[in-house]
Amino acid sequence: MFLRKHKISAKDPGTPGYDRDTGREDVNEREIGMFETVHTSPPQQTALKRPEPLIVEPSFLARNFWLLRRAVMAAAEDNCFSISKGAAYSFLLSLFPVLTTSAYLLVQAQARLEMHVLSAFIREVVPPGTEDLLISRLYDHSAKPISLSIFTMIISVWAGSGAMMSLMEGFQAAYRVPSSRAFLKQRAMAVFLLFIAAIPSIFASALIIIGSRTEAALLHWIPADLDPQEISVSVNVVWRIGRYFIAFGTITLVTGLLYYFGPNHRPEHRCRSGPRASRFARVWPGAIVATVLWLLSTAGFAWYVGHLAHYNIFYGSLQAVVVLLIWLYLIACIAMIGCEFNAERERIDELPGSM
Repeated sequence: MFLRKHKISAKDPGTPGYDRDTGREDVNEREIGMFETVHTSPPQQTALKRPEPLIVEPSFLARNFWLLRRAVMAAAEDNCFSISKGAAYSFLLSLFPVLTTSAYLLVQAQARLEMHVLSAFIREVVPPGTEDLLISRLYDHSAKPISLSIFTMIISVWAGSGAMMSLMEGFQAAYRVPSSRAFLKQRAMAVFLLFIAAIPSIFASALIIIGSRTEAALLHWIPADLDPQEISVSVNVVWRIGRYFIAFGTITLVTGLLYYFGPNHRPEHRCRSGPRASRFARVWPGAIVATVLWLLSTAGFAWYVGHLAHYNIFYGSLQAVVVLLIWLYLIACIAMIGCEFNAERERIDELPGSM
């Protein structure tokens, strides 16, 4: 229902403005405000209603696999794999001085058990054929002057910080932030990251040593009416699983701290869909992904070197060094992928309508 306004011509002789002599109006047309109620029916709908779009949320595994694929492509676009080559080379240069320094400190502290734990860890982690090259540096107990040992420590810290600087360069490329730190500040941060990575490793080694002694004490106090062999096997299985959990947690912790302190300071952006977690909480998904990838790649590369690869045909006596360099390059690439994983999550969270 609506009101319609009519325009009526004033031709009635009784209306003002009508000339009786000429029969003409003084005005052509005059508006008289008359309103009439008109009943109308609503317009009929001719088009069908469009159905609502169906939004299907991906599963946890599908979403993370998609993010991992994006992280690999982003690492290639950000030139992170090329930066990993420099990081692997720096790691190789720093590895032998670090082992020499560790051996010197352990010998001075008369920590024989710790040295055995470290050598066992090296045998389990590094690719086949390279363990003898590394362990030989631990058991080199030849007398060295104090000045040479101090110089070796300085070289170890400097070379290790160089490897950390290469990783930091890759982290900044992943987050696409400029390198605004001065050279000395960047080097100081690299040395800090070197100690940040060493402290959890020392703590994990202490846990393994304490666990080994606890295992020996438990086996010593087994009652006579129980089968020592059966209990020993059970304790060994439980302790081996516990060592794997300790190693997994230590690697994840070290990787997360590198992701947190390595890149330049990034401002906290508010997620468009609501509040978001702090920057410290956002580094752990990538750290877990990098740890899982590191374990899988280490096991796969060890099987490849032991069964398929024949590096001695091409490299001869340099086989161990080449295999070690390739393994370090894989580790650096995985560290970059984990950082890209975090960066991609942050970029997606800032999109409109992101969850």
